[in-house]
Amino acid sequence: MHHYISRRYLLIIVTVALLLLATGALLAQGAAQYASAPDQTPREALAATPTPVPGGPGFISQTALAFQGWPRENIPTGYNGVMLYNPDSASHAYEAMISLPHGVKITKLTAWYYDNNAGEDKNLWLVIARARLNGTDIVQIARVDSSGAASSVRVAEDTTILTPVVDNQNYIYWVETFLPSGARLGVVSF
Repeated sequence: MHHYISRRYLLIIVTVALLLLATGALLAQGAAQYASAPDQTPREALAATPTPVPGGPGFISQTALAFQGWPRENIPTGYNGVMLYNPDSASHAYEAMISLPHGVKITKLTAWYYDNNAGEDKNLWLVIARARLNGTDIVQIARVDSSGAASSVRVAEDTTILTPVVDNQNYIYWVETFLPSGARLGVVSF
């Protein structure tokens, strides 16, 4: 009887292993549909040193995938690759937490965004916000705004930072973006 039970367990283990292998093969075939799918760029191009953004060292960068709708999680959120856009018919705000080292000095806010909407009512903005630990005294300490329309990703910067020294003992920090409706504008990273 003991020998029969061992064969039963062996059969179950082999079946599960085969299912896992088959599932892995299916996932590998469908990986191209994800933003994190392996880049097909030749290795020489990937190894090339990218042109650095002026102002370093000491960068903290974040993808727009970190944003969540505010004030509640059922705010419509859309992603086109790694770009956050607002798929709703109304404008919405989105929040992303950031972790800044205590005592560092913020020298610049840089945002990579896409805005192919003409008209002042169709611009987006992105800010670094700060509040006391109890949630009071909310202040935008840096801000960038989009303007005009272009069919490519653009960069905006703000170097006039209010209260630039990070004080984690008394404040919390986050990034907020305000997006009018539509996939013709969105945030890529900051």
